Amino acid sequence: MEQSQEQEYIKIYELTALMKGEDPAVLKNVLQKSGVSLVEEKPVLKMQLSYPIAKEHFAFQSVLCFTGPEEALLSIRNDLNLNQEVLRHVVRVVYPGRKEETRGGFERGNRERMKFGAGHEVREGRKPEILTNEALEKKIEEILQ
Repeated sequence: MEQSQEQEYIKIYELTALMKGEDPAVLKNVLQKSGVSLVEEKPVLKMQLSYPIAKEHFAFQSVLCFTGPEEALLSIRNDLNLNQEVLRHVVRVVYPGRKEETRGGFERGNRERMKFGAGHEVREGRKPEILTNEALEKKIEEILQ
């Protein structure tokens, strides 16, 4: 039973990279070298960059999903940073059964509630309460007492 519980919580990582060339073999080699297993490969897209990166005005976006140990992420990031073919990259965690979650804590699956760090919450659909000067002064006095 422990094995099935472990399999439920296997993390799936998504690597998104902007590359100079169209061939994602560079990324696959880095993943294979780290000992992770490729789960999904999305089609490569050619895009015009908003601003030049390393004097490049166009780049190819490649998205690869993989599973593996968390310790492999450091070697993957280091190898991608050293590779001249990769202009930019980001690795994020995608959990099975949920949409996706980025490192900042923003949950895309739950649109009514966005988190921006610990203790700060913003709810969509609600406008902030607008206070008059008198009401604002009264609240400040309450806080200071």
